[in-house]
Amino acid sequence: MNDSGLMKKENKKHSIFSLRVWSKKLLQLNMWFVMVGVIVLALASITTFFCGFIHFVTFVVKDIHWHKFHLPENFDAVICEILEINLIAVILFICAIGLYLLFWKDIHVPPWLSITNVNQLKEKLVGIIITVMGVTFLEHILHWDDPQGTLMFGAAIALVIIALVFYTKILAEEEEKEEHGDHG
Repeated sequence: MNDSGLMKKENKKHSIFSLRVWSKKLLQLNMWFVMVGVIVLALASITTFFCGFIHFVTFVVKDIHWHKFHLPENFDAVICEILEINLIAVILFICAIGLYLLFWKDIHVPPWLSITNVNQLKEKLVGIIITVMGVTFLEHILHWDDPQGTLMFGAAIALVIIALVFYTKILAEEEEKEEHGDHG
């Protein structure tokens, strides 16, 4: 092989190596953008918890008549709203923790919050989403204005919950197949 052929081969090898190095650096940089997402979700969770707290304090100060110790008629509805706000904050928190744990494993979490793959994160989110939908339906019942509308609303929520439960079952089956090494 002459010198020019050897140089071309060496340059090609060097450019592939350079492309590989840059690809690796780009992927490592992208992991830090995931951290930006984690921070945004954590801040959104904190903000949502704070909004729930403010909603509760406003309700206690403004609507509860302490001198008569009389609870307002909308007490149940407001408590359900506060519950829903806090459940949404929990969803945001679990997303933040879950994403963090998928890329970095250096924080201690309770065993029920341990997330090692995307399917586990999806399962936890589906469970909380179903709970939020149940609370939303409860709020709708407390406002009970239109029985037929409430029935339709409940049926729609039931269909979505059935779909989510079915989806969770599929995720669990996939995870079980992966654990047993059955990829067929």
